[in-house]
Amino acid sequence: MTSRIDHSHVAGGVSIGEVFGVVGLIALQIVIAVIFYFTVLLLSFNSDSCYGSGTCDYGMAGVSLYLVPVVAVLTVLTSVVFTIVLRRRDGSTFLSSVVGIIAVIVAGVAAIVLNLNALT
Repeated sequence: MTSRIDHSHVAGGVSIGEVFGVVGLIALQIVIAVIFYFTVLLLSFNSDSCYGSGTCDYGMAGVSLYLVPVVAVLTVLTSVVFTIVLRRRDGSTFLSSVVGIIAVIVAGVAAIVLNLNALT
């Protein structure tokens, strides 16, 4: 009898599908963050209408501009770390990536709201 080698698993019992799934979800986090960042960047051009009136809060606008990239970097790093930790404890490898996507979406919406409140 010949033995069959199962090539669908990498070291540690993680399937190739799980690895591609987690990498895809982390890439989705980055894509969502880029979309929100460019949206906030385009909304920041509203500051031209504030010139001379003094009604704009440039501090809040600055926070809105940096909120998405900072949260995106932190969520990607924590998603990678928690995916490794959860996998070693036989937990769901997708959980941390999904939570990271939700965190990026919440940060993006908050950044848009802050930007609109600051510059209108």
